[in-house]
Amino acid sequence: MLDYIINNEGFRNKAYTDTKGVNTVGYGFAYNDPIAKKYIPQSVWDGKVSLDHQTAQKVLLERIALAESDAEKFVGAETYKNLSDNQRLALTDMSYNLGSTRLRKFKKMKEGFQEGDYKKASKELLDSKYAKNDVPMRALRNASLVYTGE
Repeated sequence: MLDYIINNEGFRNKAYTDTKGVNTVGYGFAYNDPIAKKYIPQSVWDGKVSLDHQTAQKVLLERIALAESDAEKFVGAETYKNLSDNQRLALTDMSYNLGSTRLRKFKKMKEGFQEGDYKKASKELLDSKYAKNDVPMRALRNASLVYTGE
């Protein structure tokens, strides 16, 4: 999971403004993220110093744990338990990238997961702004994992 999210996010040690206009650093850590704010000093956000890998790893591991927990809550513990490792990976990656609030908007995808209809879940994932505009290649990789479980 760690490698998959790292590959999807990439790493920047200097703060930058992302496509949504949010001050961001590291593995897609947003300025308004409480976990990132807990570890990353203001001087990094201000662009005065670079983010070190040790701090980035702390934030990354906590954010992944939160994303995994949010993904499980999203579909329900029983459904989550019955998913393949790769389906859980895709759902957790979406949770990491979108956050729990935006993930909850994927109501029909959630239904697909809960019904065990992974074709539907995959289709609903692809029929979204997330897939069409935001991160189309990432969404395609996640949809493939959801659909095939491989």
